[in-house]
Amino acid sequence: MVVHAERAQTLPADALHDLKLLAHQCKQMLTASTRISKDAAQIRLPT
Repeated sequence: MVVHAERAQTLPADALHDLKLLAHQCKQMLTASTRISKDAAQIRLPT
């Protein structure tokens, strides 16, 4: 989505920057949730 918006050049620079920040935060949350799930599985907590 970010790449498409960047290539289309339809968004203002500040909106594109905000979109990039949101994408980065989503990636961080996905990474964190994956790590939490793996840790829970190792100590046999329900996921």
